Amino acid sequence: MTEVQVDVSEGEEVSGIVQNVNSGEVLVFPSGTFTWSDEVVLHLEDWGIRCEPDTVFQVPDGFGEGSKELLLKTDGGGSTSSDNYYLENLTFDSVGRSSPGMALACLEVAHINGLEYRMNGPFGNNFQTNGLAVTCKSDTGTLRIDDYKQFNNGDIGQYEGSTRIGVYARNSNVGTIHLVNPVLSGFPNNGCYVSRTPGSVIIEGGLLMNNNVSAVRVSGGVEVYDTTVVIDTDAYRDGAGQLTDGAHNTRGFWGDGNHDYSKGGLISGCDVILQSYERSTGLVSNGFQNDKLDVRDTQYLVNASLDGVLQAGDNVIDVDNSTFDGGSTGSTLGTTDTGSITGSSDNAHPDFDFGAVPIASTDNYGFDWSLTHPETPNRTTESGTTVEFDHLLEIVAESDVDSMGYAVTTSGELQKGAEANGGESVVQNDDGSWTGTGSVAGSGIDSFEFNGSVTDWTAELDSSSYTVYIDGTEATELYDTTTDPDHLLEIVAESDVDSMGYAVTTSGELQKGAEADGGESVVQNDDGSWTGTGSVAGSGIDSFEFNGSVTDWTAELDSSSYTVYIDGTEATELYDTTTDPDHLLEIVAESDVDSMGYAVTTSGELQKGAEADGGETIVQNDDGTYTATGSVAGSGIDSFEFNGSVTDWTAELDSSSYTVYIDGTEASEIHETRLLEIVADNSKGALEFSITTDGKLFKGPEADDKEKIIQNADGTWTATGKVRPNGVDSFEFYGSVLDVATNQNKDAYTLTIDGTETSL
Repeated sequence: MTEVQVDVSEGEEVSGIVQNVNSGEVLVFPSGTFTWSDEVVLHLEDWGIRCEPDTVFQVPDGFGEGSKELLLKTDGGGSTSSDNYYLENLTFDSVGRSSPGMALACLEVAHINGLEYRMNGPFGNNFQTNGLAVTCKSDTGTLRIDDYKQFNNGDIGQYEGSTRIGVYARNSNVGTIHLVNPVLSGFPNNGCYVSRTPGSVIIEGGLLMNNNVSAVRVSGGVEVYDTTVVIDTDAYRDGAGQLTDGAHNTRGFWGDGNHDYSKGGLISGCDVILQSYERSTGLVSNGFQNDKLDVRDTQYLVNASLDGVLQAGDNVIDVDNSTFDGGSTGSTLGTTDTGSITGSSDNAHPDFDFGAVPIASTDNYGFDWSLTHPETPNRTTESGTTVEFDHLLEIVAESDVDSMGYAVTTSGELQKGAEANGGESVVQNDDGSWTGTGSVAGSGIDSFEFNGSVTDWTAELDSSSYTVYIDGTEATELYDTTTDPDHLLEIVAESDVDSMGYAVTTSGELQKGAEADGGESVVQNDDGSWTGTGSVAGSGIDSFEFNGSVTDWTAELDSSSYTVYIDGTEATELYDTTTDPDHLLEIVAESDVDSMGYAVTTSGELQKGAEADGGETIVQNDDGTYTATGSVAGSGIDSFEFNGSVTDWTAELDSSSYTVYIDGTEASEIHETRLLEIVADNSKGALEFSITTDGKLFKGPEADDKEKIIQNADGTWTATGKVRPNGVDSFEFYGSVLDVATNQNKDAYTLTIDGTETSL
């Protein structure tokens, strides 16, 4: 497939671009934040989308709530769907809670490698789009999804048929859905609802936390391997999630046989952790018409009393090589109605009696934290006791503070301390660090215990409003970031300057100097650099002290109006950017021309020449090229000096009205297009090609609608397409051909430029 580099600006809408992808194309999105606000429906083969890790698509606030609109739909119903497609690093966010989703299908193969919804999901019980609805429509096909992540943080007390599901396997699935390393939390209507399908679903790895109804709904075609399930509703309620008094049941795995498909299911090598709950009918439950559920090599840590870690109802749970551990003295291993729980002798609990054996910390049978998903909040040791913390952090507000929000990040584990007031939240970040957030008011104290070190601190007010203590000692290093500067920068205006604004950026810290008049501002940028802005007037001076080096300088007036000094020496290198031009371009109008506008673009720097009359303008473009515009009249001349080459030329009149010279030689090539033809006269199958020119490129008379032409970031132009055997494609272009690449050797085709065969 051909990669198509998407030329898109920050914030620009992209759903239309995705909708117009062609078979055989992979859309490659650059880094940045763009907008995706409309549903895209695609039913084609051989296509893809690839994004950078820091590409983010912003969706409208509330998207997918109360509406069945999706972000992307490749399922057309019946046997219709996309096939053989690949999606990589799709990340979506919104300014508020929203419910974006996708309905993905394939016939034989599709692969999603990296899908993240960064926003929180909606509260309430109105219609909410599912995160993913998936199906594979061939019994030999596979739809694979790697690294699907969302902390939905919805209201897990709201179980309605229309509330949000993390992954839903449709009953049209007859192939294999393969879910690898999902991280799904806070879904009100099952984390993975994958039980009611005639096909198979395989889940490997991942972390499923605080999902209502179940983490995974299991039946005969479902196998779950090496997955960690966490239930801790106290922590969930203290965070961004919500738990009302509606119907809710935070199970781990739930056997579901209430359908016409195969019953059963396998859970193997998993870890189930119960810290707190309000209602749960089992960490493994098989009471819903599912004949037999097999559980292998699975460990349970139970730190809250639960009568029946395993609950079989009227069916069977068969347990082999499982470990039960934790600090709860009121829990039992299992309960049944008319069914049974069977187990092998190698289960790691003596007297494997499911009637009423308590799980207590005194009967520690070795829950192994090293087996759990790495993002699991590891808040207990292997013995089931609380982690020992090395440090105490306290935040004390001054008496006159109404309210001040803060955030603290530590390299090691963090938990609320004795002075925490209940409004704090603690989360583990993707990089393994921990962040606590909260607020304090007049003379109030918040505290946290932590391991490692404090790596980041932010507060809504300055440090005069609070004090932070670590282990009883004021931690001024968190908010006193002043350093001794290495350099002095001074800006001196000429005496006739009324006012001149400026901006200076440095690689190290920047602060106002002794001559600053108070109107300056200094900010730290996202990339760690610093920028100071201000203005100076007649003979005035502004100064800054800084570390590192000056990386950028701009001023409203040219350098004749001011001087910049660094450590007392004029820094001409900041504003003296002139270079010796390599070429001279002259535009000469014929005598009968009243007026003719023109525009010329060069790959290198461009400046007015000796014949310029003052009406010309020159700008540097976003891609680094330069464009000059102006006009000439009867026998008049305009001239420019430039580096590089001329990449584009346009004029209001045809070339009979003027002549263009480059270095004294007529340059007819810049205003007369040349014709390139590629003939697949000896090809084996379709000839795929890519042609790059330094000047603008157009489709020629033999081109059809399938060829693509793009302008590259370096100002060059590229055409791509296919030619059938003995077929012809043609293009018109300015300048010269830089490169020709095909999928066959040079004997397969003939290339001509203006009718002359060439061997490029």
